Amino acid sequence: MKKIYNFISFILAAPIVAIYVSIIFAFFGPEQFVNMNRIVAAFLGSLFLGVIPLTTTVMLYKFKAINDVAPKKEDRPMGYVVGIMSFIFALILFYYFDSRVMFLISLAYIVVSSVSLLVNKFSKLSVHVAGVIGPITALVYVFGLGLIPLYVLVLPVAYARIKLKAHSLMEVLLGVIVGFSVTYLTYFIMW
Repeated sequence: MKKIYNFISFILAAPIVAIYVSIIFAFFGPEQFVNMNRIVAAFLGSLFLGVIPLTTTVMLYKFKAINDVAPKKEDRPMGYVVGIMSFIFALILFYYFDSRVMFLISLAYIVVSSVSLLVNKFSKLSVHVAGVIGPITALVYVFGLGLIPLYVLVLPVAYARIKLKAHSLMEVLLGVIVGFSVTYLTYFIMW
């Protein structure tokens, strides 16, 4: 079962979900809000919201800057900071290209990651869970309530993270609260 939990944790890890969401927003987002070449939007979103943060995590693990796939909260700030810097770069690019849909998903990643970094001083919230529920919330906000069933994807991620002893139930719930509420507020204010 551990292999299944690890597989779920990988295919629904925050940077991987960021790649999926970048592609969805770039190719299916409302034309007036994408406002740039969709292939370029998908590439840039995938690179700065997904590939760079994922590569950073892998490199931190490889060079022993973090000691596990579920590092102690003291090991996490460097990953957050690099991710936030990459998200800011995406935000600037999408602002320049006037791509509102890609700009807002970048902003949501910045705000959720920043709040998660602050919460990390007190508790190791589940970034996996926040990284699934936040993007789903963005998709539901932009494309409508018909996508609410996507929230079911949070359940296997939460369960896998608990079974792998990467997080407690409280840390998973904290990921749900931060990922959902911060993303929803970002879209409510900015959309």
